[in-house]
Amino acid sequence: MRRVLPAIASGILTMGCAPASSAGCFAPATELPERAAVLAAPGIGESARALVDALFAGDAGEVKALLGRDPALARLRLGGGADVLSLAVASCERDVVDAAIAAGAPLDGGGKGLPLNLALRARDPWCAGRLLEAGARPNPPASPSMPMRTAIGLNAPRAMAMLLVSGAVPNL
Repeated sequence: MRRVLPAIASGILTMGCAPASSAGCFAPATELPERAAVLAAPGIGESARALVDALFAGDAGEVKALLGRDPALARLRLGGGADVLSLAVASCERDVVDAAIAAGAPLDGGGKGLPLNLALRARDPWCAGRLLEAGARPNPPASPSMPMRTAIGLNAPRAMAMLLVSGAVPNL
């Protein structure tokens, strides 16, 4: 019992998005976007493919350069339900997330709030806080209860509090 409680407390206190390899950045069982599914969307051209490669690599310099040359890429709908900001969050690189936000990537992804849901599953609270600070809706229109359900499912009171402070309506 004594060994379990510190592990549980550690899990509760460490959630969000920090610079690290993306798999280790997130809570167990987090489903991250897969490159093949992301590129399966019709109409993915060379610029979009280069951006996806840079996002998966967590290459902030290349992401900034590509979005600077073609700002419309920030709003690109990708395959597998992914979007540019979700891939930025999945990279777990703060500069990549900031570059996507600065370029105008939709903060609620495709309306279901995938970027925020991924950020809530990350281990460092920075990413979820950054998305909410930038204007991500704690109750995204296409899936209003998903962020709070994610935080509750992770038993993450800090994430729940962050959502409530940002205006989440918990009874949707």
